[in-house]
Order: sequence, then structure tokens, then C-alpha cells
Amino acid sequence: MANKTNYWLWGTLGVLAFSFISFFSTKNRLITLDDANRSSWTHVENQLQRRYDLISDLTNTLKEMSLSDETLIKTLSIAKLQFTKATATSEKIIASAQIEATLARLRLVIENDPKIINKQHTNQLLSSVSESEDRILIESMRYNENIKIYNQTLNGFPTRYIAKFLKHTHKEPFNFKGSATTPHSIELGK
Repeated sequence: MANKTNYWLWGTLGVLAFSFISFFSTKNRLITLDDANRSSWTHVENQLQRRYDLISDLTNTLKEMSLSDETLIKTLSIAKLQFTKATATSEKIIASAQIEATLARLRLVIENDPKIINKQHTNQLLSSVSESEDRILIESMRYNENIKIYNQTLNGFPTRYIAKFLKHTHKEPFNFKGSATTPHSIELGK
């Protein structure tokens, strides 16, 4: 009789130990993945900030050149302010999308205004904005890869229940399109 009790006791202790180890290893994995997501998002934010600094320079230059469409500059300034005030990732994603749309319209205005498009400083700023958008695209792809791994991990068993208990939720990817309406082209000298 004592042997049966010992088997049940050791069996119960084994199950509890396995559950304990499984819980904490899953918790540590979720923390590691969440840290990777935050780190990736920080890289995206750094590139977005660089682009917004360039946009500020561009809008100041266009104000000096008396851009015909000042509402775009005001809209861009408001969207930048919303991005600066945003605290949550989702708010920053929305503000970034507004800036992208406004910047795309601004590019069209600049390209159709002969007194602005021929200015070397404006061209350099537009080129720098395009380069920063390329960097944002790369960083957002890395961020989205991390988010995909995180979300897939949350769907597994028993991780989904442990994640729910620890209040981990699915994260939204950052779909960056940039402001360029057409692919970048390079003109070669003839």
C-alpha cells in the first residue's frame, strides 16, 4: 500500500514540476520575444524620427520658396505633431500613415512646380527623405518578422493559455508604404 502512495506522490510531484518548468520557460520565451519586438520598434522609430527631421527641413525650405499649397505644409506639421504626442505604437502607426499620405501629395506638388523642383537643396532633401524611407522599410520588415514570430508563438499550445494569463496579446504589424508614388529612378548622363 505504501508503494502505491509513493508512486502517486512522485507522479504528482513530477507533473507539478513539469508544469512549473513549462510555465516559466514559456513566460521567459514570451518576455524574450516581447523585448525583441520593442527593440525592433525602437529601430523603426529612430528611422521615422530621422525622416521627420528631414521633413521639417524640407517644409522650412518650401516655406522660404513660397510653396503655392501651404495647406499641405500645415497638414504635414499637424501630422508630425500627432506622431510626437503619440505614446502607443498603434497611435504612431496611424500618425505615420497620415504623414505618408501628405508627403506623397507634397511630392506631387513639388514635382509640378518648376521654381521648386530645380533647386538643388530641395532635391537633396527629397533624396534624403527617400533614403530614410528605404531604411524605414527595412526596419519595418524586421519588426514585422519579429511580430510574426511572436504572434505565431502566442497561438501554440499551451502558450496561448499562459499568454492569456500573463496578459500578452497579439501585436499589429507596421505596414509602411512610404510617400513615393512611383519607384525611385536614376537618370544617367548622356
